[in-house]
Amino acid sequence: MAWGQLKLHAGDFKGQASFNGGSFHLFDPRKSKRESIGIARVAQLEIASEENVRRLSGTVGWGITGAALLGPVGLMAGLLAGGRSKDVTFVCVFNDGRKLLATTSGKDYTKILGAQMDMLPSRPQRSVQDQEEAGIIPRVQEWSLMAVCPDCGCEHEWVYRARRELPKSGKPRERLCQNCLHKRRENQAEEAVQQNSPFMIIVWILGIIAIVLLAGALIG
Repeated sequence: MAWGQLKLHAGDFKGQASFNGGSFHLFDPRKSKRESIGIARVAQLEIASEENVRRLSGTVGWGITGAALLGPVGLMAGLLAGGRSKDVTFVCVFNDGRKLLATTSGKDYTKILGAQMDMLPSRPQRSVQDQEEAGIIPRVQEWSLMAVCPDCGCEHEWVYRARRELPKSGKPRERLCQNCLHKRRENQAEEAVQQNSPFMIIVWILGIIAIVLLAGALIG
């Protein structure tokens, strides 16, 4: 069976049929024209069984007699019992009530299902608060721990906020106290200003000129 080709057995469509580009390409004899029906217009899509075909044939009809479709030697009996294992016979009902019973390759049926899944609205992600309330993730908790400042050596209380507790330790953990942390930030800010100051830029330029002149003298 060619890629994307459908073999129609019953329903509202006749002639050649195919599925590609996310649409069914079918000929409706009542309208006497071919048309493309997007996957978004599919109301029902499932592998054919005697149950679902009998249910649909009893409500909307398939355009062939029930005996021919469902009898002991009828079409469904042959499709379900003697069809090739690599092919899939399926029922498709569109939202306007038109339908088809067709066979396609297993790979193409998977593509049809994939196109239908792509049309489904994505599930909204839960917020962190909703996940906490549902017990999916643990809530953020606080622990008061003793820490030692690596700069000044003072012992101070450290409030640890996380979703899990730190493993037990025999000695206080190293953690900058507020004073030392403030000093470090001030020093970093001063260093950044000095590195970007006009004076430092001039020093860099003079240094480059000196290197160029020295290299020229050595070469000459």
